[in-house]
Amino acid sequence: MSRGERFLVPSVFLVGIVSLALAWSSLLQTAAFRFSLLLSAALAFWFGYFLVRRMSKANSGSFAEALGKYFTATAAVVFWFGILLLLLNVFLAVALKVTQRLHPRLGIQHLQLYGDRVYAPYVDLGLSPEEVDQLLIECFQRPLVYDSFTQFREGPFSGRFVNVHPMGFRDLKNNAPWPPSPKNLNVFVFGGSTTFGYGLPDDQTIPAHLQRLIDAAQTPRPVVVYNFASGFYFSTQERVRFEKLLLDGQRPEIAVFIDGLNELGRPDGEPALTGDIREMMERRVAAKEFFLADPGEILRNMPIKVALQRVFDYAKSVESKARAEGASQTTAAETRTAILDRYAANQKIIRAVASEFGIHPVFVWQPIPSYGYDLSYHQFQKGSSLPGSPTQREFEAIYREMARRIKSTSPGPDFLYLADVQEGRRESFYLDEVHYTAAFGNEIARYIVGHMRQRNLLR
Repeated sequence: MSRGERFLVPSVFLVGIVSLALAWSSLLQTAAFRFSLLLSAALAFWFGYFLVRRMSKANSGSFAEALGKYFTATAAVVFWFGILLLLLNVFLAVALKVTQRLHPRLGIQHLQLYGDRVYAPYVDLGLSPEEVDQLLIECFQRPLVYDSFTQFREGPFSGRFVNVHPMGFRDLKNNAPWPPSPKNLNVFVFGGSTTFGYGLPDDQTIPAHLQRLIDAAQTPRPVVVYNFASGFYFSTQERVRFEKLLLDGQRPEIAVFIDGLNELGRPDGEPALTGDIREMMERRVAAKEFFLADPGEILRNMPIKVALQRVFDYAKSVESKARAEGASQTTAAETRTAILDRYAANQKIIRAVASEFGIHPVFVWQPIPSYGYDLSYHQFQKGSSLPGSPTQREFEAIYREMARRIKSTSPGPDFLYLADVQEGRRESFYLDEVHYTAAFGNEIARYIVGHMRQRNLLR
């Protein structure tokens, strides 16, 4: 090996190290430069390793000949590594699909979290364990779909227990026409997953109970209830969804907004998929700058990554059993105020829009397990329902602030406060951490119907 080649060794590794350092520094923001530097670092280390190997051999032949052999060997290793990686991913993809098809219970998160306790709340509904499994799969494994301005909504679905119309409202077994008939008294219900009825069949959700209870009241006109709730929705998204329906010419006579839980879950006021959409837009901008900046979703969705993630998640869950659950960042007092102020602002906007269109709004502040409930009767203590956990204490603090506001300032005749309906009662109201049982949903619906009748809305 010549003296010049020996001089190259530290120089090449220095280039690689400097390239890596620059690629990971904040000095360069463009994806094209970052990619180029990472590629340069990889080539530098590759070439440096060749020089080190050449130094260790007494008779390594000519430089060109040795480099050619090294390149050929490297190309073969990369090629076969790619083939093996491809075959491994194909095998894992098939294995995951077959396992999911043969053992669908393995994908039910409720069973992983709570075990066979998950079946207890369904005894009164007469559902077998197999039927509960199917219900949970249909409720919690359906993908959300894109929706303009709100980001997402419940997608069309046809199942045994869960059915969602292409317009995004859940079937209540009431033969609701679309578009709504002006001959009917139409009631649109908005809310999050507790209102949509996650964990419940179509005919056991709060809006479904509303429909039956109003039908029993024998109103002068037929009443048709529409369940426009969606998982993860909070008041801002509900307001936008309400306004979009009005823009499309669909005007109800009564609009019910059931909120509370998800207001706390979105302290920043951003919809749930904001981070994903922001990342997607950043990748798209980067790809326009440099075509290799964003290779797409291939690497993110490789079966081997999914398999490794499951192993990691399992190990993490086992480790977490030794620690208290439900740890979360404590929300500052200012943020608590901002959450409730945002909810109040959305109420004002909805009231103004509803008044302009001749619609009667009903605002329901829902009960949650974290406040006004003896959690020793909660069968599924976790996260916000785990006594003394940071999340439980934080949710309770925000609900206490809401209670203080209700006492100090009249919330208006269109507001129904149900946060304290659990106080002093020794029974289970939930089928998991936060979602209501069918019986508790029916009770909430009775309060709402009573509120409507008191305001003479069912005429």
